[in-house]
Amino acid sequence: MKPVRILVEGVTKMYRRANRDIVALSGVSLSVTKGEVVLIRGKSGSGKTTLLNILAGWESPDSGTVTWDDEFGAGGAATRTWQEVSVIPQALGLLAELPIDENVSLPLRLGLAGDRPPGFVDELMADLDIRHLVGRSIGEASLGEQQRAAVARALVTRPILVLADEPTAHQDRARLDMVWSLLRGAATRGASILVASHNPEAADYADRILDLIGGRLQPA
Repeated sequence: MKPVRILVEGVTKMYRRANRDIVALSGVSLSVTKGEVVLIRGKSGSGKTTLLNILAGWESPDSGTVTWDDEFGAGGAATRTWQEVSVIPQALGLLAELPIDENVSLPLRLGLAGDRPPGFVDELMADLDIRHLVGRSIGEASLGEQQRAAVARALVTRPILVLADEPTAHQDRARLDMVWSLLRGAATRGASILVASHNPEAADYADRILDLIGGRLQPA
C-alpha cells in the first residue's frame, strides 16, 4: 500500500454572508497517497477551492485536522515551501512585470528548489506548447497560454504535492491532454496530485474521483 501523504479528518469551514452562515465544508475527510491523482468534482461554489486553500495553508478550518507525512518536515504544515507544495490557482497569479519564462522559473530564482539541468525550463515550456513565449509579456499570451505557464511554474520545482484548481479551464482538448500528461508524469515520479475541477474530461485522468456536494465529500 502506498504511504498516505495527507490525511484530512472532519474538516469544517463556514463563512458569514449577508447575516447568515454559509457552510463551505462539512466534516470533510480524505487521504491522498504518494503518486496518486485525486479529482475533487463539484459545481461552482461547492467548496472545492476552499478545501485547496486550507491544504495550501491560505485558510484555516473552523474544526477538523490536516495531518502531513514526515516528508514535509518535522514542523508539518508550518514548514512547507513551494519546493514541497505547489499550487495552480484558478486566478493564475502570474506577475505582470515579468515575461512568461521568468514567471515559470521564478520559484527556482527564489531558491525554492535545487539546481535543475540546463534547458530544464525550456523543455518544460516546450512540453506545454509555450516555448514561443520566451521573453514575451503576459499581455502577449492568450488566457490558455497563461494558464499553462502557471502549470509550468507549479511543476518546475518537482514538488511533493500539487494542488490544482481548475487547471484546464481555458484549454482546448489537445492542450488539455498536454496539461494532464505533465500532471500524470509528476505523479509517476512520486508526487501527489489533488485537482479540483468540474471539467467532465478530468475524470479520464484521475486515479480516484470524489464529489463535493453540499459541503460533503462522497465517492463518485
